[in-house]
Amino acid sequence: MKLSAEQFAELASTFNGVASSGKFDRRRANRMDLNARIKITPIASGQRMEEMNVMACDFSARGVAFLNNTALPAGAQFITELPRRSGGTVQFLCTIMHSEAVGGSMFRIGSEFTCTLQPAPQTSAADDQREMKRIRESMLR
Repeated sequence: MKLSAEQFAELASTFNGVASSGKFDRRRANRMDLNARIKITPIASGQRMEEMNVMACDFSARGVAFLNNTALPAGAQFITELPRRSGGTVQFLCTIMHSEAVGGSMFRIGSEFTCTLQPAPQTSAADDQREMKRIRESMLR
């Protein structure tokens, strides 16, 4: 998945990043270097695991890279939630593409956006009760 130029600009504007120095000329998408804390939620066996705080180090229309104290396997997935300039957030399912050691005990994890996730609709108990009443009544007719 690749973000449109408008989507990338909206999300990128919430970070205090700078355009990449161009040292990665062979990349498929331009990068924005940044130093921002983001939360990720690893996915294992289809279940959300405990949230982790990581330091994002670059962001592009195709994905995000971050630093972590453990390597993560290529193909593993996680969910991240990024703020929008217009307010609110957007959730992405991401797939890890690579992990590389960068110093003593840190790893640079490169990931690609797989898809956006829609938040679950919020319903109240009163809404649920009204819906149940409506269904019962329709069945008794």
